[in-house]
Amino acid sequence: MAVAAAQDGSPHQQPSLLHLIALVDNVPIDFETNCTPYYRLQLAPDPRTHGYIHPNTVNSMPWPASFTINHDTRQVTLSPPSPETSLSLSAHANAAFQAAIDAAIDGNMFPMLNGMHSEHFLLMGAREFVQIERFAASLFGIATRGAHLTCYVRTPDGLKIWVAKRSPKLFTYPGMLDSTVAGGVKADNSPLDCILAEATEEASLPADLVARLVRSVGVLTLANRNPRTELHHSEVLYVYDMELEEDIVPTPQDGEVEEFVLMDCAELRHRMLNGEFKPNVCPIMIDFLCMLLDGKAPQGVPRRPTSRMLPTLSRLIDDQSSGMALLPTLNLPDVRVDSMALSSTGMSGPLGLGHLHPTMLVPLLAAGRPIPTPLNVLVHALPASTSSKSFFHRSMFSSPIF
Repeated sequence: MAVAAAQDGSPHQQPSLLHLIALVDNVPIDFETNCTPYYRLQLAPDPRTHGYIHPNTVNSMPWPASFTINHDTRQVTLSPPSPETSLSLSAHANAAFQAAIDAAIDGNMFPMLNGMHSEHFLLMGAREFVQIERFAASLFGIATRGAHLTCYVRTPDGLKIWVAKRSPKLFTYPGMLDSTVAGGVKADNSPLDCILAEATEEASLPADLVARLVRSVGVLTLANRNPRTELHHSEVLYVYDMELEEDIVPTPQDGEVEEFVLMDCAELRHRMLNGEFKPNVCPIMIDFLCMLLDGKAPQGVPRRPTSRMLPTLSRLIDDQSSGMALLPTLNLPDVRVDSMALSSTGMSGPLGLGHLHPTMLVPLLAAGRPIPTPLNVLVHALPASTSSKSFFHRSMFSSPIF
């Protein structure tokens, strides 16, 4: 990565694609076991952690009586339904969270709620159907689901990507660049439901066209601690690709998108590094670019996430001097992979955490060959009972090609 001199004469690193991912995926690897000063959100009798709540939120939230706060152990626990009631755990939990949110909105307690209610998101991993309003998700430190669709076309000048420019009137990230189609997945919807609905509402793409052409290509997960608010928020982003003919042009419809812009990969990279993209969209676009790194345009057929990244990962064996570094995010819980310091980045300490099926390591370890710098990988077995939400997948990409 290039290093330049700052105005005060000290060296500083130029932004890179790795830097863009680190901005949104910045929670330490050991956060699950060392989450001080955050409070763990638990839904009794389930002992698992479902969210990480900042102390300021704990102190300011108008908690209903169904929640108990233990400051010694830093736990916020939703009590189980009383045996004297006929409420299910789902109804009890939903009523309790809604009561807290209603009181917070009425009291104008948190600016991020914007004084209004929002659609409900699923509390992933809960043993019953539990939902929390979207704007309040980061207050409770829960993980949320999103779905992103990247539309591309083959032109005489090469492959190009349709990029949405967000409306300047939006409450969050106004005027920034975004995936072709993206949206939060509502509590009772699937990621594909979200894509089909948003493609019609945001881009005027017919649902039957999208249903026929769209392809699921993987999942990216991010764990973020907001540097301004210090709130913790995780995201599970379901990634879709779709090839369009040149005469099919996305058109704004619902007012959330100002315009759609067709970009080649070079412009896409430049505008990401220039800070024009909504931050959590950058890993989506980088994932797409990594596929193109192998010189292969998408073929419009379903593929497992492993097959998407394996050729590029394998190439690192034979190209130690390129400065390339790639740790793909794969939604497979078999093996935990900690990627340590990459010599080509000049960074120290753990850089990422992802998940690989053991067979992914075969090409790297063939014939007894060690995994070379710039990619050091430490593999640790995980117990079969480990919940997939109890650790963070980390994406890392850095390449001079980009």
